[in-house]
Amino acid sequence: RYLDFYKSAEALAHLFGAAPSSVDAATQWLSSLNGTQIRLSPMRDRLTAKFFSAPAGCFSSRGLPLRPPAGVHLVTRSDAGAETSGGDPSPRARRRSSGYGVGEQKA
Repeated sequence: RYLDFYKSAEALAHLFGAAPSSVDAATQWLSSLNGTQIRLSPMRDRLTAKFFSAPAGCFSSRGLPLRPPAGVHLVTRSDAGAETSGGDPSPRARRRSSGYGVGEQKA
């Protein structure tokens, strides 16, 4: 019955989620990179954004931000809707066509 006494995501977010000032700072940072559709998870532990364009020099060749602000501990990239050549919509095909995979990260 671990954490059974907390009945909602809001109650847990109060304990484990980011402070409002941290959320505001990270939201402003994502906006400065031309991020759109910025969303905060119910647990207040993750912000997501979509990028269609960005100011020059903000992203690495792997598509990750070059200079996250203080307090940002993890930045990930997801290409869930990436177009692939040949019409194969599988995640494996997207990884092959995007150049974003384990091999490229180790290079």
